Amino acid sequence: MLLQLILQELVFLRLVQVSIAGSATFAGRAAQPLIYDVYYGIKNGAPAYVGITKNFFQRQQQWSGTYDRLEKINSCQVTKDQARGIEQFLIN
Repeated sequence: MLLQLILQELVFLRLVQVSIAGSATFAGRAAQPLIYDVYYGIKNGAPAYVGITKNFFQRQQQWSGTYDRLEKINSCQVTKDQARGIEQFLIN
């Protein structure tokens, strides 16, 4: 489990680096706020869902009957584009 978390954090950090480095390709686009979290919905000890949210604690309450728990993937909040990239990477 610890190794999985370390690998997730490394993947996350790499995606953030790529996203920040690639931000120059969006000339004229407004900067996005760092307000999103990416999370796993854990059911029976395994990830069953990946999602993004602005309010992790509210999302935990909303999913409490569906999943055993939610686990944040990122260690700091990210932009919506970054969150979508992380989410898609983990889905694929």
